Amino acid sequence: MINSSERPLGFKTKWTLAGLTSVGVAFAACNLVVDPGSYSVSDDAGAKTDSAVGADTGAAETDTATAPVDSSTGCIDEAGFGGKGCYSCPPTTTEDRENACTGSQCSPFDERKLPTLDGGVLPPLPSTDSAPPPDTAPTPDTTPTPDASDTGPVDTGPTFPKCSSLSGGNVVYATGSSAVTLFLGRIAQALENTSPPVTVVYQSAGSCVGISAAVNPGSQQMTGTAIYWDPNPIVDPTSASAQLTCTLDGPTNADIGFSDVFPQSCLSLPGGLDKSLHDFFGPVQTMTLTVPQNSDEQTISAQAAYLVYGFGGASPYQVTPWNDPAFIFQRNASSGTQAMIAAAINVPATRWFGKSNKGSGDVRDALIAAGSAGKDAANKAIGPLSADFTDALRDKLRILGFQDYKQKCAFWPDSTPKSFDKRNVRDGHYPIWSPLHMLAHVDLSTIPVKAAAQRLIGIIAGNIELPKVDTIGSYAASHLIPLCAMTVTREQDGGEIKSFKPDKSCSCYFEEKSTAIVPPPGCKTCAGASDCGGDRPNCNKFEGQTTGYCEP
Repeated sequence: MINSSERPLGFKTKWTLAGLTSVGVAFAACNLVVDPGSYSVSDDAGAKTDSAVGADTGAAETDTATAPVDSSTGCIDEAGFGGKGCYSCPPTTTEDRENACTGSQCSPFDERKLPTLDGGVLPPLPSTDSAPPPDTAPTPDTTPTPDASDTGPVDTGPTFPKCSSLSGGNVVYATGSSAVTLFLGRIAQALENTSPPVTVVYQSAGSCVGISAAVNPGSQQMTGTAIYWDPNPIVDPTSASAQLTCTLDGPTNADIGFSDVFPQSCLSLPGGLDKSLHDFFGPVQTMTLTVPQNSDEQTISAQAAYLVYGFGGASPYQVTPWNDPAFIFQRNASSGTQAMIAAAINVPATRWFGKSNKGSGDVRDALIAAGSAGKDAANKAIGPLSADFTDALRDKLRILGFQDYKQKCAFWPDSTPKSFDKRNVRDGHYPIWSPLHMLAHVDLSTIPVKAAAQRLIGIIAGNIELPKVDTIGSYAASHLIPLCAMTVTREQDGGEIKSFKPDKSCSCYFEEKSTAIVPPPGCKTCAGASDCGGDRPNCNKFEGQTTGYCEP
């Protein structure tokens, strides 16, 4: 474990390796603390260049845990959430935050869709001995095998460049989360056009594979082919055509393991990470349960998701309308998306029922296909996706509002189902999120041992500026949340949500970029600190702004 006294000047990290599972997620500073009586409820019943790498962007604030406060203490607004009551005092627990009065739209899940439960208690998950296992079979390889009797030349397919030859050998090898490819391309393409150029070579293999590749590199090496991004700046780095293929020289150790979830969600690490490894945080990712856009469903509860994925539509625990196993889609046990949602609904990622899919793109395509098959198929279909996948295709897909176990109302990641501000993630109303985790081997000062990896991690973490790239704007465009736009934190997937204050808040700038509203509601522009005051005394500027926003 590295003590703060051992860190080089400018490398500011308040988390230890064992406690590094805190990620800053901020209560958006753009007037998110609203009038306790202000709320919006819809009825769902029956509704069809700091060069230091990994520098801390703020500090977790210790909350004093208290027992839930009832209306007799004056902290419950009985009119909130359509008469269900909302918490009007400063929140101190996860339950408080999830039920805090807010201007965001919410909709209670229709519990009539649940089966009758004995005493209202959820049943234990089926035993692994008596229950049929989830469909985890990999997609079969349908490539025809050459006939051995054929003496003609064998077409071995296209020839790809060697990965090690790219950018003159200045390559960062990385593997893990499939969701990361949606934004990594923007940074990778820009890196290929800097001096010296760096090429990012990536394999999408699932978050838990990324963690294993860092923790146990000898047993989880990269082999075969991988992708890199077209350096031509006229090519959209987020498009499929920008992803090119290269051939690995042989089994290759990953320089960075990317994961959507904390390492402990994939591996048993009773002593934490080895001191030769460090878990660097990137932008916050939001995971969702998603349906086709033409589905009638708007929300889901944790209880409903427990039954859907814990029993797979089996009687007597069917949840309307998700009761057909052919339309219940899952990823697989190595998926960070699945692991994060698993922590929220209390169904281990290894115990999910449903049709398995190799990557998030496959789940996306299966949901879109179900929507195209008609209303009946659309209503039955459900699958786990990161918000960046779903938000990019809102004309075809819809995120379900999620109601946690002790929550009175279902919330979307954003303040409304049609907005992109991620306010409910940033203030703790929506619970399924985690920072991007970047595991890399480090020296005694927790600096990555490979310089190119250090550079990439620093850019993703927001500590190193990349010329001509607005990192915060790029994250907003990719539906991710930079740590500087958050006000809550947690230490493990599904863990307690605590207060957090970033060193330099970018909430207003993030909302500007994610909503295209200038200035965002509740945000005040400024030329300098003299324009600000009160609880927003700082005039924070980003990415070369001449005019900034007043922030805490």
